[in-house]
Amino acid sequence: MDTLGRGLGPLRELLTDAPEETRRRLYRAIVRRRRADLADGLVDEVRARYGDDEAARLLPVCGAETSSRLLPELGYALASWERIARRHPGATLATAARELAELSPEGREDRWRRTADAVLSAAEERPEQGLDLLERFAPARWLPGRLTAYGVLAITDPLRVLALFTAPERAGWVTRAALPANLLGRIGRLPPATAAELGRRYSGRWDQFARLLRAAPPGHRGELFERSMAGVDRTLVMTSDLVLAVLPGPARAAEARRMLALERVRQDERQALRLTAQLPWAEAEPVLLAATGRGTADERQLAWHLLGQCAARGRDPEAVAAFVQHLPRLRNEQDPVRAAALAQLPRLPPALLAPELAEPLDRVVTDVVGARDASGDTISHVLEAAATVLRERLDSAPLTGWALRTFGRVLGDDRPPRFGPLDERLRRDQETLAFAAVRDWLAGAAARGEHGPLFAFAEALGRRAWRMPELQDLLAAATRRDTLAWTARQAIELWLADPGQRGARVEAVLREDPSAIALPVVWRIVCARRPDLVTAALAGPPPRGRFIPEGVTWVPPRALQLRHWPEASRQAYAGRLAAVAADASLPWRVRAAALRAAAPVPEHGWPVVHPWTDLPVGTAPQDEEDDDGAGVGMAEAALAALAWTDRPAEALPVLLAHAGDDRARVAMAAAGRAGRFVAPSRLGAALAAVEGKVTSRKEAVRLIAAGRVPGAAGLLLARFTDAGTHRDVRAAVVAAARDTADDPGMWPVLRAAAAGGVREDVRPILEGRPYLVPPARRDEYAALVLAACASPDRRLAAEGWAALAGWALWLHGAEGLVLERLADLADETVWPAVAGALVAIVRAGSAGTLLTDAIDALTGLDGVRVDGRDRPARRRVETIVARLGEQSGLSAAARRTIGTAAASISTVDGFRPAAAGLLLAATDPESPGEVDRLARLLDGRPVLAARIAQDLGRRLEQYEPQPAIAERLARRAGTADGLLAVAYAAHGRRLGWPARWRGLVEHLREHPAEEVRDAALEARLE
Repeated sequence: MDTLGRGLGPLRELLTDAPEETRRRLYRAIVRRRRADLADGLVDEVRARYGDDEAARLLPVCGAETSSRLLPELGYALASWERIARRHPGATLATAARELAELSPEGREDRWRRTADAVLSAAEERPEQGLDLLERFAPARWLPGRLTAYGVLAITDPLRVLALFTAPERAGWVTRAALPANLLGRIGRLPPATAAELGRRYSGRWDQFARLLRAAPPGHRGELFERSMAGVDRTLVMTSDLVLAVLPGPARAAEARRMLALERVRQDERQALRLTAQLPWAEAEPVLLAATGRGTADERQLAWHLLGQCAARGRDPEAVAAFVQHLPRLRNEQDPVRAAALAQLPRLPPALLAPELAEPLDRVVTDVVGARDASGDTISHVLEAAATVLRERLDSAPLTGWALRTFGRVLGDDRPPRFGPLDERLRRDQETLAFAAVRDWLAGAAARGEHGPLFAFAEALGRRAWRMPELQDLLAAATRRDTLAWTARQAIELWLADPGQRGARVEAVLREDPSAIALPVVWRIVCARRPDLVTAALAGPPPRGRFIPEGVTWVPPRALQLRHWPEASRQAYAGRLAAVAADASLPWRVRAAALRAAAPVPEHGWPVVHPWTDLPVGTAPQDEEDDDGAGVGMAEAALAALAWTDRPAEALPVLLAHAGDDRARVAMAAAGRAGRFVAPSRLGAALAAVEGKVTSRKEAVRLIAAGRVPGAAGLLLARFTDAGTHRDVRAAVVAAARDTADDPGMWPVLRAAAAGGVREDVRPILEGRPYLVPPARRDEYAALVLAACASPDRRLAAEGWAALAGWALWLHGAEGLVLERLADLADETVWPAVAGALVAIVRAGSAGTLLTDAIDALTGLDGVRVDGRDRPARRRVETIVARLGEQSGLSAAARRTIGTAAASISTVDGFRPAAAGLLLAATDPESPGEVDRLARLLDGRPVLAARIAQDLGRRLEQYEPQPAIAERLARRAGTADGLLAVAYAAHGRRLGWPARWRGLVEHLREHPAEEVRDAALEARLE
């Protein structure tokens, strides 16, 4: 914008009463040109006048000092933190560190979930500072944000990143996380002894372990595998094929031989064959080849499949040649067997195919073509192999000739082959050799009217085809008028693909067939590159040809970049659309689409659209076959389109004039856009006068608040306090005030709504979300939500308590109300939501003694019966315990709170199970002292101990195996100790039952308590 060059003074004057659209364009210009001086000078004034949202648009381009000052206050209003994180990484990380240091662990996790990606973007610019932040404040049991960012951090310090991922507390999470390739690549290149720290985490997750091994240099993979599996007893372990596939040959063969020696493998012929295929070719071929002659088709099918895999895996030319020489033996085989063998043919490394193999390959094709039972899969495998050879063995005339002969014999000329992405597979300039090899074949097929092979080859070459004149000539010939429409369409798309030639070629296409203007690709290029061609295409009679047959009316689609069109082209485009709109023989929806397309045409859109807004109100919608008129459908389309003309400010009064009639719904929606082009002072006056339908008044309220018109807060408060205001309008006023909570003038509306306690007025407050409210106002907003919880309206109170859970971090003074609601045993509707809010408060780490007080109060009411209900107080305790037990990743403060409550009720008769459930939720499974405390509580209660041990076992899935704790418990004679020890010992399965874990289970099978022995015997040590 030219205004930027005038300095701050004119810009401040402009912003005093600038329309919203003008302000948006100004902000975009300042950000695009990175005018930090202007952003610094304007951001505070913009914030004071138009609110935090608009100020936040300038924040990414502000200077470092201004960004550091305002980011803590305006961060919540940023549409995306990414831009400011890239622009000011230091300020972003400093702000994050300051906020995280002040939050509870629960609050930190919430903060990470919202802004982790932006913080990591900043960390990519400042890796050391970012790693410091993560080491201090990252969640204990998981790492936040997109994991690809850690790969960038690993460039600077892979060891610190590895330490983050291999922290014992994150063991459960990391085994479930799929680490990205860039991170695995950095870790995989570390020395095997170091990378094995992560490999040991993956020893039970074969898919992830294979990805780590693949990321390591081939020479390190064997050592990395051995070091990662060092703690695993592999006596009975079956290593996954995924891992075997990435191991180097010697390591793979050694692992296969180890498994082949297992008794379970010797008794399973199929498994033995699969492992034999992992051995070197010389060792595996005799066994696999013998299996291809077995009695059942299923056995032969598997054998041929494995024989091909073995030949391809070793990258041995002799193995590849031997496999191909074996293929003619398939001549009289059943098709499933033949298909299994030929499926491996495209997977053979093409570089290892010798020219003399063309002869046996020809015999294979002859057998496939002559087979009466040849399936589509079999033919597809042959074609894929031929395409692979043609793509990668252009240096071999015999093999290239075999590929072309195969296409001709299998496909003829009517079906194009699947070449695959030649542009990615061919080396530089090799596309010329590829075209030379197939030129005659492509040209011959095209001469016979079969263009499929030509199109398939051009698509496979991608951009490389643009530099090949002969190929482009063939495509140009296929666009001629004498070709079929569908053929010409595809040829035109390929011929126009080259951006450098589009302008001239699109003119040639239209010269050949003017009806090609109807093709989307042609229309897009004409709009963007050659708008001068629009006049010839649209000014005269409608073009006719292959793409617009006689009797078909073509409606020009919506055009882009209209402002760059010549005046004559704009006039022709608008004129054609006006003619379509006026054509009563067309369906009204087609005509309405023409109005929408015409609206944005500069200088011509308004004259086309505006007359249609004057149709009489009340006209009934017409059926598409009705010739009596367009009716309300055309009028509403015109009203909606009017705001998209180049005169939106003039459209506003026209639209508001319909606020009271049947077109209010469409008119007020369009008024929202039109209002963006009107100065706030004028907009406020126009919207304040809107009366009529409730829908219109609600929209006017929203636009008054969103448009930041002068005196908006006063206007909304007056509407809210007016006794005659419709309840839906009052609710809209509260919602508008909530959405502009950064304006202090809106808070009287929110306070009045909360104090009134009317259900419809309060619900918009309950729908608010913490991170859409300014940070300084969140405590006050939480108090408004808490006020709804005290409502005598039980339904509203239940909704209030449900909403309160999201505000737990900012809640103060809720203790008395929580206790009162939970102790009201006559209530059957509100208390479940109160229980949920209590759990949220505990999770936030701010419960203090509230949980203990609530549990104590309810246990004291255990004997009270209300309306015949059985022990309602006990049911509430059970609900609270169950919900706390569902929580994961509790902070230390939350666990202390829950532990105190558990201790409080552990001595109350009949509440030991509840106490045990609470104590389990409070227990850190990696803390021997806390586990001992749980065992003491369970002492003498074997049934309860068995149930808690099962729950503990499920929780342990998220933790690192703890052999020391398991052994500590197993040495004791108590039933509870033994059952908890079994829960710990069961996780030896994740390690393949090493000797230490196996011995632990064997010891527990001789435990003095029968229940422990039975539980240990259920563990399967295999």
